[in-house]
Amino acid sequence: MILLTGKSGSGKDTVANILAKDYGYKHIVSYTTRDKRIADIDGVSYNFITKDKFKELLKKGFFAEHTFYTGNYYGAALKDLGNNKVLVVEPEGHRQLKARKDLDTVSFFLHVPDEVRVKRMIGRGDTKENIAKRITNDGKVFAGLDKETDFVIDNTNAENAAKQVSEIMEKYNKYKKE
Repeated sequence: MILLTGKSGSGKDTVANILAKDYGYKHIVSYTTRDKRIADIDGVSYNFITKDKFKELLKKGFFAEHTFYTGNYYGAALKDLGNNKVLVVEPEGHRQLKARKDLDTVSFFLHVPDEVRVKRMIGRGDTKENIAKRITNDGKVFAGLDKETDFVIDNTNAENAAKQVSEIMEKYNKYKKE
């Protein structure tokens, strides 16, 4: 299973969608309590639920990983995980999944310069206040995560990044079979 992580506006969902569309991976749709953005579609972008519902599902063991990030909960359902899938995760979710012995994961940190991230966040409709909050928070939350992932990929061009991830996975899967 592919884990994609990176700071806000690093293009994680874009790369995941390209991997699904062009390379045959299934993009796992996570759950979140954050508000929908203009382009978000419930059940496609995320499964949008209330904080109370998230906490209820968490108590029931529904999530394989979860985190509280910038005032909202995020998590992936245990039932959705598996091979030939791609999941976008925040740092805490990445660490939780990498620690699981029952999953075969390969993780990628998507690196993008801050000025590109800001442009992307503006383009998706984030407020100036939210952008400033995310830039400041990301510096702390993501510190050193690039050294914890299996690979660091430049994502100034999502098509190229997805191609690199796919090529690495082809080599990894071939190696596993040998």
